[in-house]
Amino acid sequence: MECIRSLVRRPRFGEIPVSGGRPKGRAGIPLLCLVRPDDQGSLLQAVDRYLRGGDQAGSRRAVIPHALYGYENPGTGNHDTAPPTMQDVDDVRRVLVELSRKLSKGANSGQGQILFQRLWLLNWLMNQDVDVEQDNARPVLLRGLRDRDASRGQSSDAAGTGGDPLAELADRVPNQWVALVVWVAVRYFRPLWFPMKASGRIAWTGAEYRWARRQPHLAPHDPGSFIGFAERLTAAARGEEDPEQLLRLLVNAFLADLRAAYRRRLWHPSGARHTAYAVVLLDGVTAANGGCRLLQLINDVRNDTGLFDPLLVIAKGEDAPLVAGVTAPAADTATVYRRWGYRIVADSRARIHNAWFMTLAVPPRPGGPARGTGGEALGVTPPLGVDRAPLWSRTWVVLTVMMLLIGVPAGLAYRRWSAGVAAFSAAHCGLGDQDPDAANLTTIDGECIGVSATGHAFQPGAARTSDVLSKIGWLNRLAEAKRETSGRPLISVAFIGILSRPGAPDATLISRREELEGIAAAQLRQLQLAGNDSPIVRVLVGNAGNDMRHGPEVARILHTIAETDRTVAGVVGLDQSRAATQRTIRALSAYGIPMVAATLSADVLDELTPMYFQVAPDNRRQADFVAGYADMLRPAGGDLPRRYRLVRSADPDDTYAVSLAGDLTRSLGEHGFATDGDRAIQPISAATTLDGTAEPRKVGGTFCGYPGIVVFAGRSEDFEQFVTGLGAACGTDRARLPQIIAGDDISEYVADVPRRNLQNTVSFDFVSFALGAEQCANGPGTVDLDSARRDLAATVQETFPGQPNYFAMSCAELSQPSLDGHAPLSYDSVMAIVRAVEYLREPTGTDADVPVTPQTVWTGLHEVAFDGTSGRIDFRTGQVTAAKAILMLRSLPGGVAGPEVEQRVACRTAGTAPVCAVGKPARPRPAAAG
Repeated sequence: MECIRSLVRRPRFGEIPVSGGRPKGRAGIPLLCLVRPDDQGSLLQAVDRYLRGGDQAGSRRAVIPHALYGYENPGTGNHDTAPPTMQDVDDVRRVLVELSRKLSKGANSGQGQILFQRLWLLNWLMNQDVDVEQDNARPVLLRGLRDRDASRGQSSDAAGTGGDPLAELADRVPNQWVALVVWVAVRYFRPLWFPMKASGRIAWTGAEYRWARRQPHLAPHDPGSFIGFAERLTAAARGEEDPEQLLRLLVNAFLADLRAAYRRRLWHPSGARHTAYAVVLLDGVTAANGGCRLLQLINDVRNDTGLFDPLLVIAKGEDAPLVAGVTAPAADTATVYRRWGYRIVADSRARIHNAWFMTLAVPPRPGGPARGTGGEALGVTPPLGVDRAPLWSRTWVVLTVMMLLIGVPAGLAYRRWSAGVAAFSAAHCGLGDQDPDAANLTTIDGECIGVSATGHAFQPGAARTSDVLSKIGWLNRLAEAKRETSGRPLISVAFIGILSRPGAPDATLISRREELEGIAAAQLRQLQLAGNDSPIVRVLVGNAGNDMRHGPEVARILHTIAETDRTVAGVVGLDQSRAATQRTIRALSAYGIPMVAATLSADVLDELTPMYFQVAPDNRRQADFVAGYADMLRPAGGDLPRRYRLVRSADPDDTYAVSLAGDLTRSLGEHGFATDGDRAIQPISAATTLDGTAEPRKVGGTFCGYPGIVVFAGRSEDFEQFVTGLGAACGTDRARLPQIIAGDDISEYVADVPRRNLQNTVSFDFVSFALGAEQCANGPGTVDLDSARRDLAATVQETFPGQPNYFAMSCAELSQPSLDGHAPLSYDSVMAIVRAVEYLREPTGTDADVPVTPQTVWTGLHEVAFDGTSGRIDFRTGQVTAAKAILMLRSLPGGVAGPEVEQRVACRTAGTAPVCAVGKPARPRPAAAG
């Protein structure tokens, strides 16, 4: 039993025999033949129980894969020494298959299941009754092999007739499309896959087929393919083969499966988990029942292959096998084993017929045989003490390593991918690479810059503005659908403006929101029109960033879009007349895209390029209007001094403020007003401190008690600080407040009622471009405007519920609805492009249609003339509309209710001079000091 214990335990390195922990000579395990007369099977039953751990007192239960096979018929004579027959082949095959079944069952799988794929493949082939002479023999055999392989061939009697798992899966799948995919895989892929697998050319699969073509027995390369070799093993064909070769083939397959299961490889850790060799117990072996023949075959195959087999065979019989050699007493086991180890290398190389045999005579059991007792007790025997599997081969370690090998690279790849996704998203305004807007949006200096057709929220914190953008995206989708169903042409009008101000609240974008609502109103109007002539409008919204600083980049993006999108017709919007705005205009002109600005008024813009058009009056007309209004407030010969002081922005890049200041100085001088100089303010938006300037709030505080008119030429945010400082300096003494007239940009501040409510003491007059229609210029009354405008007002009110009605339905409503006029101006700028497209589509007397392109739209704009919601729009005589109404509004302190705004005058062009009509009378106010 000590010998068995040492032969079963597998060393951590190499294979037995070992010396000093390393292999010595050729590794190998002897065929242990035990001779014991009249045993009745009790000895190997006791060994079987010992291998199961039943007789290992004081030790943990060992897991030894083993199988006990008892030869029931001892037979007579020396049949096993005669040449083998086909019956001997079937007998040995039956024994090997039975042993493989027992060794592969669950009780022997504690260190990993042993699968006998090679042996089971040969057994399946030998069970096939195929007439190889028939024409359909090979297809039938191939189909059976394919079906067997599909069922994994993990059963020793797998016949390939138990059903195809894939085919059954296809029948069970409830979804017809998934079932179709499975059926295609079953029908077409598997027939192609199996021949490649059976060829043995794919290293990581089909090991049994590759082995069958490379093993040394039965000339496997005849006739040159695996299927040809398989035909030779079938029941009808193997009668022509050599039984001896068939027997060696079967034994070699059995041993090769064991070697494969025990092979130590980093990529095959289950082999290292086997720390005990497999044991086969053959009881009742004689020279007449096939037992001796099986032992002899194992001996011969080991001699032929020269490979180590992880198998201990313990055979017992009442007589020593004829080939077993000298029988030694069991008491001399250690000596016999040592001598066997010395001679095995030479004997095996010499192919000695009993090289692997080690025969021991076991003394009879004291007291006689134990008949019917199920085996005798072994007494005190040393425990097996099988080692635990190496740490690196244990299942949890393997799984951990696999997870690390797969997970770490996958994690790194995912991290890199997610970093790339995050970087892409950060660089494209939080959008993924599948978003249709992603290619046209980019993050620059914390702002989302670019062009969107889906209503992207450029400043998500600006909820009301984002809501309008979302509705524009919705209208765009309706426009696309309308084009498909109506056959009307579709044009894309791009809005470029300031839609983000980092760190600023939503209220600072109120004018931009009103511009977008006016554009959406025009888009909605075109959607609701009937007929086939007027175009449907799709709106591309572009954000040029704070102060229009990224306008040229947006122009470049729009040009890229226009190269593939032939519906782009022109640009509207363009906020704030700054140097960046001029660069944007030049860029759009270079790309050949016409522009219709809604609120710009600087004098020089129409001189930059003929591609530029402007709905609002320019600063020259505004300055003349202010001077005329000042004449009304302080007529010549009156008591009030005709003096003024100009407060201007010191930003040289602010084209609007610079040109308005110059125009005001000229026009007021022409009207006989004397100047008390000007004060330059440091703009809030300026990145650096400008020389000779002061903060607007401080400047405002210096004007308390000034007797003349304060004329303001700057931006709304600076004006807010100016009046705040003025109100703080004068306090409750309203008599010391000066008279203030501000330019049109101040309307943005006035329109933001919460901001305006923060100061509730200073009244001021300001210019507005969009509140009057031409028929209201003679004074506010109750005359209804045209029905189309009334319909538009109702539609806009329905589209933007809860918003002010920016499109007045009567002259009486002109005093309050849109205090900055941006919505009507933007509406009219879009309608100008629509009218240009309609002009191009008018019949020309020829069959050729004029294509709608940015260049032809520019031509059509020169023919545009219509009454818009903000006044008369007429580009036939120039790029800036001439006869455009201008209004002066006054913001009045309103006590608890907050400031109110009243209409003062409305002016229009009549010949060379403006004609102004006084509106509602001003509230009484204290006369200014002096």
